[in-house]
Amino acid sequence: ADTAEAFRQGGAGVSADLAVASRPWGFQPREVSVPTYLWHGAADEDVPIAAARRMAQTIPNCQATFTDEGHLMGLHHASEAVEAIRRATAA
Repeated sequence: ADTAEAFRQGGAGVSADLAVASRPWGFQPREVSVPTYLWHGAADEDVPIAAARRMAQTIPNCQATFTDEGHLMGLHHASEAVEAIRRATAA
């Protein structure tokens, strides 16, 4: 259903997303020097859990949280993310 909705008005939006996602980032994840928080759902059918685990292992000081949820699990954990950012940036 998600894929059908993504293409409902044509493929231009999906094409633009893929073009942005495949561009070089301008840095390597191993170069990140600030505390980093990663949340990922093991049931995500769009981004494999293995990719998230590799990213978490590559980024220094990465605090990863893995749940049994799917791709939109971040919607359920937004308050946790905001609180983590608040704690990390507190003076």
